Amino acid sequence: MIGTSIFPILMILISMITLILAKSGTRIFILACMSILYTIGLNQYFFLAFFLIIIVNYTCKTNLEDTKGLRFSLTAFNVLVWFWLKLKLSVFFLPVKMLLPIGFSVFIFQQITFIWYDRKSLTGEDFTLSDYLLFSLFLANLASGPLLNFNDYREQIKSRLYFQTENIYLGLCVFLLGFFKKIVFADSLSSVTFFLFETNTNFTGNLIIPFLLNKYEIYLNFLAFSEMAIV
Repeated sequence: MIGTSIFPILMILISMITLILAKSGTRIFILACMSILYTIGLNQYFFLAFFLIIIVNYTCKTNLEDTKGLRFSLTAFNVLVWFWLKLKLSVFFLPVKMLLPIGFSVFIFQQITFIWYDRKSLTGEDFTLSDYLLFSLFLANLASGPLLNFNDYREQIKSRLYFQTENIYLGLCVFLLGFFKKIVFADSLSSVTFFLFETNTNFTGNLIIPFLLNKYEIYLNFLAFSEMAIV
């Protein structure tokens, strides 16, 4: 599996270097190749499903009038493909290792978001297949999102990435603040909650306090990870 190897790290490093050094056209080509390799690494059997959906959405979006009927039809197509694959792989004859790859649901939601909210006429040089392919399979976004607006994404991916000292300093401060909350508050509270649960094994009122503390621990973890991720 690609998730347990060194290849994702190498891909991310190559992608970062590409964003910093490469020109717009070269950047999109290299990032698209990295994203395709990443998708194949997740599950080579499903790359064809990803690619089929991308081709159908792209072709319809560029060659047909953007009406509600078209958007409903494309949405139904995407959902039916997702549902059919999920049903066939989760219920019937295929082995567990053939379950849908991580990111397939995010991919489908991304396509539906594009179908409904990117209503601008996208034709010719304004909307190339390589642009849409990279938008759909971008390795940094495929597995867990968030859902992106195509026009905002395209503007950012085509812009040269520059490092600014003040941004690095601010990002480091926010990351360390989240890391501090995780280590000092969330993990400490986790130890206390675990101890209280272990010493109160009967289902009595004594479990109310550790139960509430556990919920606050979950909140602190989410808060800390969000601050680290937002950087």
